[in-house]
Parts: sequence; C-alpha cells; structure tokens
Amino acid sequence: MKRTIFHLCFILLAVFVVSCSSVRSPLALRVRSRKLPEADVVRSFPAESATVSTPDRWWEAFGSEELNDLMERAFRRNLSVASAWTRLRQAQSAAVLASADGKLLLTGTAKAETTKRRTEGGGTGDTDSYNSFQAGLGLSYELDLWGRIHAGTRAAGREIMASEQDVMATALALSGQLTAAWLQHGAAQAELATVRDQIGTSKKSLDLLKVRQRKGMSELVDVLQQQQQVSGLESVVPGLRETIAIQKLQIAYLLGEPADADLGLREGGLPALPGLPATGVPAEILARRPDVQVAWHQLMAQEWAVMAARADRLPTLSLSATSTLNSPDIGRIFDNWLATLAANLVAPILDGGRRKAVVNRDRALADARFI
Repeated sequence: MKRTIFHLCFILLAVFVVSCSSVRSPLALRVRSRKLPEADVVRSFPAESATVSTPDRWWEAFGSEELNDLMERAFRRNLSVASAWTRLRQAQSAAVLASADGKLLLTGTAKAETTKRRTEGGGTGDTDSYNSFQAGLGLSYELDLWGRIHAGTRAAGREIMASEQDVMATALALSGQLTAAWLQHGAAQAELATVRDQIGTSKKSLDLLKVRQRKGMSELVDVLQQQQQVSGLESVVPGLRETIAIQKLQIAYLLGEPADADLGLREGGLPALPGLPATGVPAEILARRPDVQVAWHQLMAQEWAVMAARADRLPTLSLSATSTLNSPDIGRIFDNWLATLAANLVAPILDGGRRKAVVNRDRALADARFI
C-alpha cells in the first residue's frame, strides 16, 4: 500500500512540475498594431469660462438633496443599469472559463458493482456472485505551445474591461437623462407658477377695467383686450400641466418605478447653476468617454481572438496521467493498481477550411470594430 501511494504521489508531482513549467511559444503573440490617421488636435476651446473640475458624481454640483436621492434610487432599480451589471458578470465568468483551459485538471472516480450469474447444468443451477471495487485519479494538462490559451485569456480580460466601461456608459447616460428630466420638471413648475401669478395680476387689472368702464372712465375695447389676455394665459396652463405629468412619467421610468409611484418631488424653483466644468481639449474628452473605451477594449479583445484562432490551426500537445485501483475485495483495493502517463499530439489535417474561415471571420470582425 505504501508503495502504491508513493507511485501516485510521484505521478502527481511529475504532472504538476510539467504544468507549472513555462513553454515559450514559437509564435510571437503580438496583436495587430493599428493607428488612426494623423490629424491636428485642437489645443483648447475658444471659450475660457470653465471654473470647476468635473467630478464623477457630477450632479452633486447642483446641491440638491432631492436630485441626489433620485439618482441613488435610479442606480438601484434602473433596468438598463441592472442589465449592464449582468453583462459584466457574464464577461467575468467567460474569463474564468477561458483561463481554465490552461490549468491542471484533476478528476476522481469511484465505482462499486456486484455481478451475479446463474448457470444451468445437469439439472441443477449454480449462482456465482462477483464484486468489483474501483477508484482512480486522472490528471490532464494542455501545453500552450502556440499561445492559444493565453490569447483567449487576454481576449476575455479585454471583454471584462469593455463590460466595466459599458456599466459606466450606462450609468452616465442614466444620470444625464434623469438630471435633464428633473430640470425640465422644475422648469415647467416654475413656468406654471409664473403664469399663475400673471393670471392673478391680469384678473385684478380686468376687474379694475370693468369698474372704470362702468363709470365711463375706460373704453369697452380695453376690457375686451384684457379678457383676451387672461384667456391666453389660462390656455397655457393645461400644456404646462401636461409637461409636468410627462416629466414625472419619464422620471418614474428612469427610476424603474410604476407610473403612479410617489417620487417625492417637491414643488420649487430651479437650482442655482454651478460653474461651467473644465472640459479640457477635445482629444481628452473623447478618451474619457466610456463608450469610446468600450469600443477600444472590444477591438483589443477581437485582436486577441484572431491570435487564438490562428493558434487553433496548429497542433496541440496535452499530457495526461491516470491511476486506477481495482479489486474484488474493498479491503485489498490498494494491492491492484494501474498507472498511465501519456502525451497526446493532435494536428488538424483536413477540416474543410473551417479553421481558416474562423481566422478570416475574426479578422473581419476586428476590422469592423476598428472602423
């Protein structure tokens, strides 16, 4: 039994040493270098009125607790943000799957069975019973000779970066839409309050004109003109109320709330505007945009996918080791054993052009993402 355990440990150690050894790929793992056309970059904007920096939570510059509360509720319940987070988790899981190919795989098996056989002869029947107990370990490892696994891992890593920026882009779009709806709601409320004040003032003037007209101190045409002005102001009120209702629906949609939910919106004027942000030069603005970062990481991921497809056209070398214990008596299972150490080389010869088509397709996808 001790000798068997020693052999098993020796096999495990041998395969582990081989798996940890680094094999330099004969192919240079270099993604395709792409450069945009040369262009003059504007060094600054004509307007030089920027006074404050742009924080990540840029809406806090308005100093409104109501807007801050709405933003927190939106980030918790908005469906677009939730979908972006699920895509990020998918990319993280895909990266784990891609890196798993380059790691040592250990599997264990166990089996117990009983076989009974009955034979008839000479008018009598005999029943034989046979027990079998098996246990085994299997190890396998693929040598990344051409960098296929490495390229796949790098591509999956870039997809994670792209998904992270996708979350940022979704959150940025949400914050912009919610802030715009909140400001338009406040503007409509302020306009409605102004119109109501004007209606009240116009009605007082109408009452005075009616008194003056009865006393002969003003003409009837003045009263009619004032009545027309009051009617014109009153006709604006339904449209403003409709605008307020539409903005409430938009805010509820962005919050992921039902249309009749209590949004906690308070009536009031518009907030004090902060100073204009320091935006920087146009090239820096483009570099900071999350959607541009998403496109860049997706391009790099596709370039690594091309490398993985090229390496898949070359032979693969894998190592495997198995150890099996077999005995009809479970108490003596360690007395009978079988150990195997093998190397497996697989090379594609004829595949109908499938692997070459995959390379061409991935290159075309990379070109499309670059464009």
